[in-house]
Amino acid sequence: MLYELLTGERPFRGNRRMLILQVLEDEPRPPRQLNDKIPRDLETICLKAMAKSHARRYPSARELADDLARHLSGEPIRARPIGRIERLRLRHWCRRNPVAASILIAVSLGSGVGLWHLSRLTQQLVQSTALEGAAQQAEMLDIVNALYTSQVVERVQSHGIVVTHDYARKSGAIPLPATFTIESGQLIGERSKTGMLFRLYSDTPFRSRQDGGPRDDFERVALADLRRRPDTPFSRFEVFQGRPSLRYATARRMQADCIGCHNNDSNSTRRDWKVRDVGGVLEIIRPLDRDIARTHEGLRGTFLLMAAVSGALLGLSGLVLVVWPRRLK
Repeated sequence: MLYELLTGERPFRGNRRMLILQVLEDEPRPPRQLNDKIPRDLETICLKAMAKSHARRYPSARELADDLARHLSGEPIRARPIGRIERLRLRHWCRRNPVAASILIAVSLGSGVGLWHLSRLTQQLVQSTALEGAAQQAEMLDIVNALYTSQVVERVQSHGIVVTHDYARKSGAIPLPATFTIESGQLIGERSKTGMLFRLYSDTPFRSRQDGGPRDDFERVALADLRRRPDTPFSRFEVFQGRPSLRYATARRMQADCIGCHNNDSNSTRRDWKVRDVGGVLEIIRPLDRDIARTHEGLRGTFLLMAAVSGALLGLSGLVLVVWPRRLK
């Protein structure tokens, strides 16, 4: 009655069945939407008196009358406006429509998990590709080093050509295999367009090589780990020189043709090497920023398609949740 007095309209309309359903299930349209001159406090009192939940209604007609009297006298009323979330009646809808609500929840969770998995897929794809590429590069460098040692160094030594670390200062000399690897890595680092580096280092470098030892925590940890497990590469994904990178390290083990040089050269800092000892580490540093950018570009279309499908399913679920129950009335 108060609602009709304020708005000039009944809160619900329709045949008997529709009225019963509306009274049980629907909230009335806020009076101020029909007449914006109605005071907000009076609207609040009216809606509280018509609340579906017993806990939200006035416990008695006396309390309703008291709140109306407070409004008329200009005092603060005790009723509080129904919050936006409560007006949406999401919990109420879920109880009334368990199937539609389950679809909405399932689509929401499925969409979130799918998009999260897709975002992680890029990182996993880049990392697995980088690891495979670094393993192939390390294998290639080992083959090149073995070929240089057996087919170049051994042949020229039989002709009296000197093989030494300071070959640049000796006419007709050529570099040792380790020196050849180190200087090849420096040259590749200077000329590489992708930023790839590789470096050979040891914790027992020749005295003449001032920068031959480990330079940072990764290199120290790699040396220790490869001494324990020389057949298992050591790798880590980290930021190197400001770029996301893969650092991939493999053990360089002493061969029979290396022992004589390292154990007898006065420039050597260790002279008790044995065959298969880990003498140093070959590290490949591969920047990943370009790979990440290319993979993101390739997956962008898939991401957009999946996002569109997820959005459509969420919208459809929302329509089922909201519109379908009203059509049943």
